[in-house]
Amino acid sequence: MNYQKHYDTLMNRAKNRLLEGYSERHHIIPRCMGGTNRKDNLVALTAEEHYVAHQLLVKMYPDNDKLIYAAKMMTISGSDNIRNNKLYGWLKLKFSASMKEYHKNNPEKHPMHNPEVRAKISASKKEYHKNNPEKHPMNNSEARAKVSVSIKEYHKNNPEKHPMKNPETIAKMSASLKEYHKNNPETRAKASASMKEFLKNNPEKHPSKNPETRAKISASKKEFYKNNPEKHPMNNPETRAKASASMKEYLKNNPEKHPMKNPETIAKMTASMKEHYRKKKLANG
Repeated sequence: MNYQKHYDTLMNRAKNRLLEGYSERHHIIPRCMGGTNRKDNLVALTAEEHYVAHQLLVKMYPDNDKLIYAAKMMTISGSDNIRNNKLYGWLKLKFSASMKEYHKNNPEKHPMHNPEVRAKISASKKEYHKNNPEKHPMNNSEARAKVSVSIKEYHKNNPEKHPMKNPETIAKMSASLKEYHKNNPETRAKASASMKEFLKNNPEKHPSKNPETRAKISASKKEFYKNNPEKHPMNNPETRAKASASMKEYLKNNPEKHPMKNPETIAKMTASMKEHYRKKKLANG
């Protein structure tokens, strides 16, 4: 469509007539494009014509943000701020794209960078979902699935943005979970029982079955006890007694698991003892 031709036709018709009743003043060449307030740059249009004229200008100059904004504002009533039926889809999309580009180039101007605005939006959403729990996205299985897929895709393409890569976030989440479970022992018990049941039915998924995980846990514990020897279980007589009783009970019920039933273990212990006594003999001359 030749938008310029339609625009020129509308302007020429407006120049050669006298409107009766309500009319709106329009700049043939928009002020944002260098137009003036001179009589030869002004025409009187009906409200409908004025809106069409601004739509045509946006079509003719699609990269002019000021024209887009002006056209959008014409769809809002000045008295009660209610949008009327002239807000066409294409203009909404155009305005949205324009705002995204603006905030991309001026991130500090984005409303979500304003703590007060964020707090108001958050409070409003919480109040709404409190009164309409069935409307919460997380109560909709389809919405949950979409959100999950979207987040996974985002973190796949931006691994450095994953919350678990941020020490501060990890610390906050850890503190939050500890506080939650401290105040909700029943939930803690349920989570523990659920995990035990899962690992019972899926033993291969247990962290201890993963050599890398075992090595990390072992290294972490060694480092901790090295820096905190008083916290080591074996430095606590009561803990030692419990561990000893527990191990005796276990081996009593599972004699085949006793280290002395394993030739490899026996060989290692024998070699270790021999080395120990050899060094002791050398030390004593």
